[in-house]
Formats: sequence, structure tokens, C-alpha cells
Amino acid sequence: MASLPLFSSSPWHTCHAFRSVSFPTRSHQSILLVEEELKHIKAWETSMSSSSSSPDAEAFCKGLTCLERLYTYVDNLLNSHVTQQSLSHYQHQKLLDELLVRSIKLLDICGSIKDVVSQVKEHVRDIQSAQRRRKEDITIDASLLMKLKKNAKKVVTELKQISHIYCSKLLDVDGHIASVIAVVRDVSEISILVFEMLLGFMSLFISKLKSTSKKFMVLKWIQKGSSGNKNHHQICVEGLDFHVEGIENVLGSVFRRLISTRASLLNIQSN
Repeated sequence: MASLPLFSSSPWHTCHAFRSVSFPTRSHQSILLVEEELKHIKAWETSMSSSSSSPDAEAFCKGLTCLERLYTYVDNLLNSHVTQQSLSHYQHQKLLDELLVRSIKLLDICGSIKDVVSQVKEHVRDIQSAQRRRKEDITIDASLLMKLKKNAKKVVTELKQISHIYCSKLLDVDGHIASVIAVVRDVSEISILVFEMLLGFMSLFISKLKSTSKKFMVLKWIQKGSSGNKNHHQICVEGLDFHVEGIENVLGSVFRRLISTRASLLNIQSN
């Protein structure tokens, strides 16, 4: 698989402690749904890691869609009467606080990734628009591309810090609450993995975008009269798009699910 320039080591091969969920109780259907969806997204991650070719936007849309479903099931679980009644007990306040802190951080990070994707999409459109107008000079906003990569790297650092939030042990906790905590923790961990992989993909995308823009500028300068070369590089940039807008849309859906999860946890905390 192609190396991703953002990271010192490729996120496709980063070791994540993704454990198989073993629930002491099967008291809620949403727990079963989350467990099943976790298996699906783990299979997706495995296929991405083992693929010999670079992933595309369609593959990431699939993973993000799985993530959206996961949070839908988590919301259903958190909004159930038995979960709200149990988690709102003062003895579980520390556990609830940890879930809430991680939820808020994941929401902030997802928002940051959305910003990176949106800016990349706009830059691609600017290049394509300049090509269609046969503009003689296409300005590469090198500072923007460097800023995007810097922002992406910062988000990766923040993602790694989230893993250290949990410190409470699930001792002397009833079966249902232990299951709920295990579910939310595992969904958070897989969210970190998916976001990290997506940032690696976007970093590679930014590098290709910068390279393609430079090549187009050189050919415009040397061979102004060659429409064939213009068409070739217009197709090339459009190919680099990788349906970034599709990623942006699905990521927006995940963002809204994260907002809902945070609201559910805040609601439990206020009771």
C-alpha cells in the first residue's frame, strides 16, 4: 500500500487494541446491534489494511457509514430507560464523566476533520475552474496546503491523546452498565482508528493535489497551445477529486450523530 506522508508510520499499520466485546448481559437489543456493527467495521479496517492498492474515497464513505450506524445504535442504548436510570446513579458519575469528555473531544476532532475536507474540496474546485476557463496561470496556494497538512497532523496528535482518558476500572459495576461502558469505549476506539486513517488518506490526497497542480502550471507555461495536455491534466485533477464531496457528506452525518451522543450523555448527567 502506498505510504502516507503525514505520519512517521503509516496509520494503516498502526496497532490498535481493538478487543472483541464480551458482554456479561444481553439485556438490550442495541448492545447486540453495536456488537454486530463493530464486527463489520473491523472487517472493513482489515480489508483496508491488507489491500495492496491505495484506498479511495468510496471505501472511506463505506467505513464512515458504518461509523454513523454505530452511533445510531449507541444513541438508542443511551436513551433507553434502563441505561439512563443506571448511569445517572451517583456511583457511576466518574464513568459518565469520562464518557462525556471523550464524546466531546471526538466531536471537536470530527469537526476539525470536516474543515480539512471542506477546504481540500474547495481547492480542487478552484483548480478545476481555472482549467475550464483556460486560465494562463493557476496559483498553487502552497501556504494553504501546508496549513491543511499541519492541521491534520495536529488532529492526529489529539486523537492519540484521547486514548488516555479512560482510567476507571469496571469493578463492582452491574452487568448492564458494564456492557454499556464497554460498548461506548469500543466505539470510541474504532472512531479514533477510522479518523486517523481518513486523515492519512487526506494527507496523501493533498500531496497529490499539490503535485498535479504544479505539473499543470509547468505545461501551461511551456506548451500554451497544446489543448491535448490541458485536457489530460483537467482529467487528472478531476480524478484526484476522489469524490471528496461524498466524504464530506458522510462525515457530516457522523458529526451529527456525535452531537446526538453528546446530548444523550448530557441528558443523563443532568438527571
